[in-house]
Amino acid sequence: SFITATSPMEVDDDLEADSGGVGGSQLDDIPDEIRANLLRLVGSVDEVESAFDAVMRQPYEERTADMTPLEKAKFDLTFLYGMNALYWVYLRCQGQDPSKHSVRSELDRVVGPMRRVQAEADKARQPRIDVDAAKRFVKAGMWRAAHDKARQRRLEREQAAATAADEKAIGDENEEANV
Repeated sequence: SFITATSPMEVDDDLEADSGGVGGSQLDDIPDEIRANLLRLVGSVDEVESAFDAVMRQPYEERTADMTPLEKAKFDLTFLYGMNALYWVYLRCQGQDPSKHSVRSELDRVVGPMRRVQAEADKARQPRIDVDAAKRFVKAGMWRAAHDKARQRRLEREQAAATAADEKAIGDENEEANV
């Protein structure tokens, strides 16, 4: 049940009702700030519980029927990680150090496949290169570069011929003037 209390007294009542009336007097010694945090924790746990209940009510095959294999892998790994993370939180609430518990290695074990699935998802979103179009671009660029180079050589030859003709004409004029 989702607790909607907003005052410390309502927190006491909701927590007492949530615990079946057991331990209500223990809440009297809890400071108001801690009660408010406790209320948020209980509310968050209820939200997580309802989310997992919604997922667990539907059969797996029905839930994943419309998913691609990549989406199924993401779903499975996220669910597995979530369950292990909740167990981690449970151990912390029990006063145990989860980093020394086997749940730590389980979480680490799940992270590897999660990274691989994410890499596959990223790879699927990368733009595809049209190889034929790329070849046409390169070929056109190479043709244009070769054509430009040939034009440049032709212009250089024409300029050299024009310069040679000008020099010859100047030389002929100088000879006539000397004679």
